[in-house]
Amino acid sequence: MGSLMGLYDVDPINGRFPRVQPELPFTGMSVMAFGPRARGGCWVLFSDLQMGRGKWLGDSMWLRHYQDGRWDRAELPATPDFRFRMPYAFLVETRGGDLWLPAPPGLITRYRGGVFEQLPIPHELGHQWVTCVAEDREGNLWVGTGSEGIQRWQPRRIRSLTTRDGLAHDNAWALCESRDGSVWIGTDGGVSRLREGEFTHVTTQEGLARNTVRALAEDSEGTLWIGTGDGLQTLRDRQVQQIEFQENGTREDSHGAGGPRRRCVGGDGGGAAVASRRSVAQVHHGRRTGDE
Repeated sequence: MGSLMGLYDVDPINGRFPRVQPELPFTGMSVMAFGPRARGGCWVLFSDLQMGRGKWLGDSMWLRHYQDGRWDRAELPATPDFRFRMPYAFLVETRGGDLWLPAPPGLITRYRGGVFEQLPIPHELGHQWVTCVAEDREGNLWVGTGSEGIQRWQPRRIRSLTTRDGLAHDNAWALCESRDGSVWIGTDGGVSRLREGEFTHVTTQEGLARNTVRALAEDSEGTLWIGTGDGLQTLRDRQVQQIEFQENGTREDSHGAGGPRRRCVGGDGGGAAVASRRSVAQVHHGRRTGDE
């Protein structure tokens, strides 16, 4: 699991998160995104991005591969692999072997055959930020944007979906396909579910603590984990449950020690690993079982 604090391994048995130490000079750098690699191991996106003087500083990105306790490259080139300055990122490898990564407004980064390219996104999105990407079981690429909803990219066909089509909000921050083929979208207006061409929503009216959703993941039991601006919640059988984190007797929320939940990874046997800017924890059946 990656966060602005670094990279962690998830130990589901002991509920611990041992830190994965990258080789110098990447020690101490932020991990902006990570994801599985089709040929084994995982991809990790490092950055020198950090908060300073009330604003985000740094924009250099380096992609590395980690497998069996080893990194593919340890050197730090003078020129980064690409540049991007926002406190969020994504990293998705598709079935065809392409790796999709963030880019400045109006662009998306593709890594193919060892080459980074920043490609223009369809003109309907103009100069929008791409905020999240997911591939579904049919090979369609779903793309979320900062204020123009989502798009479904198919070979030779692109379709935009916004509030005009029923999306809860045009700011889309998280994407997740569930086992039944539904596509879930985390937005600034709650969670939207797209199934068989129809949108339904989960918002504060259905029990969400807050409509600002930044992370989504489904675990092996079919529970949807939702990271919001006011902590972590789950959705199962249409019931929303708040996951309470206790620290010194105080519940963690967006104003507490943990902050908003910005990463969720579904686990086997139910449960998920979740991360905020300042903490990483494992939750199983509504209970916190480990943290760092």
